[in-house]
Amino acid sequence: MQDRGAKRSRYAAKDLMENAAHRDNLMPNINELPPDMGHYAADQRAAHQFLDNPKIFEDPLALRIIGAEAESKLRLNLAQFQNLPERDVRALMVVRNRYAEDELA
Repeated sequence: MQDRGAKRSRYAAKDLMENAAHRDNLMPNINELPPDMGHYAADQRAAHQFLDNPKIFEDPLALRIIGAEAESKLRLNLAQFQNLPERDVRALMVVRNRYAEDELA
């Protein structure tokens, strides 16, 4: 008879292997330039202005920061900001910005 702990371990190992491909996609390629996190944050803040209602953080500068070309690309590709990880990151960023603005006021 197989003990429950061994059975759980086998299933846990199987889950890790099945999720390895997904995890590998999250790892950065060391041969590429690092992402520009400032622009990424600005893109997320600008996407918040288009996608999220009610707005957590009104950001009149978001679109000016990313520029007209990036704004145009953003408007054409709003779907890329709608997947769960992007929505979670965007929520984190705008709540953090709102908190900072409220504390500084």
